[in-house]
Amino acid sequence: MEPDRNVKKTVNFGVRRLALLSILTALCYVGRMMFQFIPNVQPVTAVLIILTLTLGMTDGFIVAILSIVLTNFLLGMGPWTIAQIASFGVLIVVTGLVMKPFYSMSQKRGLRIVFALFAFFGDCFTDSSSPSFR
Repeated sequence: MEPDRNVKKTVNFGVRRLALLSILTALCYVGRMMFQFIPNVQPVTAVLIILTLTLGMTDGFIVAILSIVLTNFLLGMGPWTIAQIASFGVLIVVTGLVMKPFYSMSQKRGLRIVFALFAFFGDCFTDSSSPSFR
């Protein structure tokens, strides 16, 4: 009997992957709760970027949606929940499509040095004493 070619293959969710995603969701939840009183501090963003670079966009979407929905149960649901999910979705797509090709374990050392120089000089050219920062 020939298998049906129209049936889509399912994603394999093993116990290890499910446990890893649940731990990362809990980390995002705790990070968001711990820093909710400090404006513009979002450890969820850093976790999602690292997660998307290492595990992929699917796992990033799963953790983003779960962490946003779970934290908004305590912080309050509203129309901003959809906007938060959409903004983290855009972050994951940009990270997965733009930054993922540059991120690999077999990268050359020169490319890493160039990115480090960009980061250093970008920080040097931002003047924190300018009137726009006051």
